[in-house]
Amino acid sequence: MAETVQYINSYCDDTVDGSLRCDVDPHKGRVLLACWNFSCGDRLFSEAPLHLVAEAPKDPGFVRLKRLAKRRGFVHAPLWYWAALSSLSGEDCQGCNTKLQHITPEQQQRLLMLFHPEPQAPSEDSLAIVEEFFPGGQLALKLERLLAVWLLNCFEHSEEPVGFSTFFLPAFVSHDCRPNCMWHYEGDSFIMRARRDITAGEEITVSYLAEESLLESIASRRSQLEATKHFLCNCRTCSMTLDPVRGFRCLGCGEGEIFFEEGARPAALGACRRCGFMATPSQAQQLAAQEMRVEEYVQEWDRKDGAGAFLNEDNAKRLESNMAQLFSKKHWLRDRVARHLLAYYEAAGEAAEALILAKRCVDFAAEVYPGFSALHAWSLETQGDLELRLAGFLVGPDTLVPSRPFPGCAGQSPASGAHLRHGYEGI
Repeated sequence: MAETVQYINSYCDDTVDGSLRCDVDPHKGRVLLACWNFSCGDRLFSEAPLHLVAEAPKDPGFVRLKRLAKRRGFVHAPLWYWAALSSLSGEDCQGCNTKLQHITPEQQQRLLMLFHPEPQAPSEDSLAIVEEFFPGGQLALKLERLLAVWLLNCFEHSEEPVGFSTFFLPAFVSHDCRPNCMWHYEGDSFIMRARRDITAGEEITVSYLAEESLLESIASRRSQLEATKHFLCNCRTCSMTLDPVRGFRCLGCGEGEIFFEEGARPAALGACRRCGFMATPSQAQQLAAQEMRVEEYVQEWDRKDGAGAFLNEDNAKRLESNMAQLFSKKHWLRDRVARHLLAYYEAAGEAAEALILAKRCVDFAAEVYPGFSALHAWSLETQGDLELRLAGFLVGPDTLVPSRPFPGCAGQSPASGAHLRHGYEGI
């Protein structure tokens, strides 16, 4: 590992003027640290892809691989194996019975530096691929390593055709549920920016989860990361005794909120600050069971692209009331349900009802995930558009056209909506 750290630091000296350095964390492995102070919004670096791979339906090699995968029942989709095959060097490809895209030895060296578990033996899938493309070849173990590299380090690059990309420096940036950086694309390049001020010596972090997932509970975030990235998140936010986004309406006074330790364990620290009420273990379990049912409904709505098919005016109001009775404003499921209700009211032309929920969603996102974020920008955009519509404007991506106002919107001013639109565009 010391040799790879030295290589990465030499790379940092050459590409980012030594503004970043690699070190080894005893729990995380290789991490990137800031050597300079960065201000919020600063660009830390820009990097072109280390390698790009996409489905190639007209490539004879890809067609053969798809047929082989179907015949043998491969564990992963064919593109993953195609990425590994396309990461072989020219020397590796000698003896191949079909023409394959290959990369330089230095590209492959960098790919193999990215995190991946060292396989003890090749899988049946890799052995079958070598048998198909390299009769008598000895590449199965290397192919298995390259497959693991792609599975654990790739980024989605394109949708049509489906394509993956890998990057070198970003692969050493650790996850945090409250990261100090965010990234975006400029063309094919990966751009890293500070989402808050960063001091020299601080670890550089991003989120491996979509921003909407960062508003979810500790258990939900950890579950997603274990399933996709194969690690248990122990960042500062996930290590909190009480989950700050699992607030329940106090059963004592009905006004305050109560929190539980992991699972549904009552704790003095989570007692209601208004009246001091602390739930019994039985009450905590009942609340957790109701919470689980709500989460199941939300997951179903997410899968079916919204709750609109399940809602009408009466049960939408009832759902909103039930959420307020069960959860405090600091519960992630109340926020998620609010977003579904917001979409329902907006589609139904009930802009005033939608605006109430939009403001709540903006406040929740800003409190739970402070700092610059695309999610906050989208929330502000929704709020701004609704205020403009209530002020009598037809709102499009690039236009504001006066129109007949919604019923009951007399006296509304477009000033706040336009201000919010400018706000989100600046985030």
